[in-house]
Amino acid sequence: MSNFKASTTSVLVPTISCHAWNADRSRVAVCPNDSNIYIYKTNNSEDFQKWEVEHQLTEHDHLVTAIDWAPKTNRILSCSQDRNAYVWTYDNNDKKWVPELVLLRINRAATCCKWSPKENKFAVGSGAKLIGVCVYEDENKWWVSKMIKKPIKSTVLSVKWHPTDNSLLLCGSSDFKCRLFSAFIKKADEGKEVNKFGTCIAEYNAKGWVHDVEFSPSGNVVAYIGHDSTVTFVDRANGDKTTVVTIPELPLRTGIFLSENAFVAGGYDYTPLAFSNNGGEWKLNGKCDLAPQEKAATGGNVRSMFMKFQQVSTVTATTRHHNVINSILPYKSSGNNVTVFSTSALDGKVLTWQVSDLEKGLEGFKV
Repeated sequence: MSNFKASTTSVLVPTISCHAWNADRSRVAVCPNDSNIYIYKTNNSEDFQKWEVEHQLTEHDHLVTAIDWAPKTNRILSCSQDRNAYVWTYDNNDKKWVPELVLLRINRAATCCKWSPKENKFAVGSGAKLIGVCVYEDENKWWVSKMIKKPIKSTVLSVKWHPTDNSLLLCGSSDFKCRLFSAFIKKADEGKEVNKFGTCIAEYNAKGWVHDVEFSPSGNVVAYIGHDSTVTFVDRANGDKTTVVTIPELPLRTGIFLSENAFVAGGYDYTPLAFSNNGGEWKLNGKCDLAPQEKAATGGNVRSMFMKFQQVSTVTATTRHHNVINSILPYKSSGNNVTVFSTSALDGKVLTWQVSDLEKGLEGFKV
């Protein structure tokens, strides 16, 4: 496809490892694959040639692994390989972002982080086989963590909250599992505790590292991305009906639901892939910017995958992104449906994609 109404393809920084938008998309935070976070003022433009650096956050000592910007409270959450996380609050008087201490108490890198729906707590995954669920202590003026441990057996690669339930937390890890936990904390959650904190409510299998996990807008469908070039969809409202979609391409890294019946994910092939649910079965619809010479499927065997890796490493990419996509986020929405999404990649670009163009260009795809 070549008819996207999209942002410029100029490079913002040499490389980007993650990005996060504020509520009105007037600002974006990006990590240039190091210990810094840059906040750009976008002037509500999708053309980042018009963007300007407004702030630089430098508290971390090692690579920043994840950023999440809370839309209601306007607080930025970041975590890093330095085993720390910070909550950044904007000081209107001094015109700067002030970090607040988070007591994670982990001895390995922090790998992922996410605000809860009410934004009164957050989760941080780590290489220590732990998830820290953090709440604020007014008396000490810091964020303190309560740990989810068993049965996680390896590095936590992704954490996501249920879209409406402040106590349900989904995680993916490199022990080939996607798990749903109770993260109920009395101080932050209302109502009765249905499951004790740390209870593993559900566990789903994969055949590779689980790079990313996602809830659908209703929370009824779970999707998780495996390093074995699969995306697995689990319908929790329909007896955990499971559909495994194998892609004939390189593995994916990250994805989001565009609606209850549409999903998009990106990774090592430099282009997002679109998936849809028609008649109760999830399927792959195709690439979002398919290059003409790539229209023929390469097949899904080990030999074809190896050849694909060789091609990617030696041939200049004809896709809009020229390196691995590592972050996909909603950019514009209508109700529960995403109408425009953004991607960032190791090529230093932040791009936007019109979902309406996907509906026109991909057979059978509909949000």
